[in-house]
Amino acid sequence: MQNLAVVNLIDLIKRLINFVNMQERNYKVLVVAAGVFRSLEDLSRLYSSLYIKALGADIVELGSLNSVGLTTDAVLSPPLGWISDRYGLKKVIISAIALALFASLVYASAWVWWMAIPAVILEVIAMRIFWKFADIAFTNSLTQSNRAMGMGMTRALSGIPSIAAPLIAAFIISTFGGINVQGIRPLYYVQIAVIFLLLLFIAKELSKIRAESETLEFIRGFRELFVGNKGLKCWILLNCLRHFSFDSTRSFISIFANEIKGADPYILGEMGTATMLVYLLFSLPFGRLGDTIGRKKAIYFTRSLGTIFYFILIFAPRPEYLIAAGIFEGFYMASTILYITIGMELVPQEQRGRWLGFQSLLVGLSSAPAPIIGGIIWEKLNPANLFLLAAVMDLISLLLILTVPETLNRTARK
Repeated sequence: MQNLAVVNLIDLIKRLINFVNMQERNYKVLVVAAGVFRSLEDLSRLYSSLYIKALGADIVELGSLNSVGLTTDAVLSPPLGWISDRYGLKKVIISAIALALFASLVYASAWVWWMAIPAVILEVIAMRIFWKFADIAFTNSLTQSNRAMGMGMTRALSGIPSIAAPLIAAFIISTFGGINVQGIRPLYYVQIAVIFLLLLFIAKELSKIRAESETLEFIRGFRELFVGNKGLKCWILLNCLRHFSFDSTRSFISIFANEIKGADPYILGEMGTATMLVYLLFSLPFGRLGDTIGRKKAIYFTRSLGTIFYFILIFAPRPEYLIAAGIFEGFYMASTILYITIGMELVPQEQRGRWLGFQSLLVGLSSAPAPIIGGIIWEKLNPANLFLLAAVMDLISLLLILTVPETLNRTARK
């Protein structure tokens, strides 16, 4: 059995190497950038909410900060999507990394919670813009027959540096004083240094990614999206519910784990590492499943596994059980490659920037109240009810998949 596992691991490594060797230089540069960006994201992901709370914010104020960030991202997405189709993706991706740098600078210099307001806004915008438009570049470089598996390989490659990030964060925080302002602040100093180097790397190494249409008119470009494509409206509705579920809990997971379940920095770090390890190991198999049985069927199976995360988080009898929650959160994250793939394939390649921008506007505005509502449920009802509601919404979104067309082998899509 052990020999079989070693053989499978060696086979996976060979597949990854062969896959990378077949890709263009820009793809390889973006994989490196995505790996660094995700590891920096995971360095502070479980601690930013605890940091802002330690600076004096209450739960509702914390939720309000994230709502402002989601709203700003939603408003910016359509023009950025149009810009990416007309002028190319490189400028948008560099802008996202620059915003992440400013966010870390603001986090590091804040001494009261309201000073972190620009940081939260910039962080949300930077993360969402980077992944949205990097995914367009990745999607466009893959053929449809192996696109989901290719996206899984992309996620596996970019996820490798992130495995150790939560444990490194736990070590830094414990060294500088624990879960408090002085203990968490050094994480942002690390981010500042590395993001600056990443910005220089991308500006130098990433060549211009050509525009899909250099004569595109702004309004007409968005009208073209819905001509002869009924699946887009159903997909937007599904994503509104899915993102509302995610955004209502995202800011509160680490607080729940720390304050309600008693997790220390190392439990949080192990939880984050478990998430990234499962995400890394299963992104490729989930993608291959989507290329074999269809995107929709694969989503039913993989997303159901991910939803178990909420129930383990709620009912964990001891902090150590939260590591199991981290494992199922990894399944949750790995399933997103299937959503990304089917979402991109619903429109032709030349429309993907506009489509992503328009979709993000509607989804962002509908989910913007989610963190505030989550904070109110936390304070007025019961923190556990917040995660139970998110699990129910996630399961309902699975039913809405029935209304969306299967995109595997749709010859009209590139």
